Amino acid sequence: MKVKVFAWLLLIDRLNTYDMLQRRHCPPENSDLTCVLCPAQARETSFHLFFQCQFSSYCWAQLGIVWNLSLNFDDMLLQAKSSYRSTHFVEKILYAAWNIWKQRNALIFQNVPPSVVSWKALFKIDLSLLVFRLKDSERQALSQCINLL
Repeated sequence: MKVKVFAWLLLIDRLNTYDMLQRRHCPPENSDLTCVLCPAQARETSFHLFFQCQFSSYCWAQLGIVWNLSLNFDDMLLQAKSSYRSTHFVEKILYAAWNIWKQRNALIFQNVPPSVVSWKALFKIDLSLLVFRLKDSERQALSQCINLL
């Protein structure tokens, strides 16, 4: 359920990124609104965090997902889905984004440095749990995909 709520907040641009906190007049204590996951010193918006950030780009590359950032968001998703050569695209992007968010929050709240290796391990665990919720006909395909990661 928490991933569904996360996905909904992401889609309606209501995740508590630094940019959103400032728009709500609750800036972070240090008033630094830059992305904590990348060295680019870019403003931390949802779009930057999940699609433009260097860390998230490495994560998407692990899955073979390429985002065309010159398109609007809907077209960007459609193009990525059409060029993706595996099953369960939606589930994978939701759990991938969820684990990027968890890496970001672990850095901010627990001072745990982000790691693509850690992200990938947590992503695989989440997908492994998802396998139990699928129909028998879909389980094998996702299990094979997890094993290939």
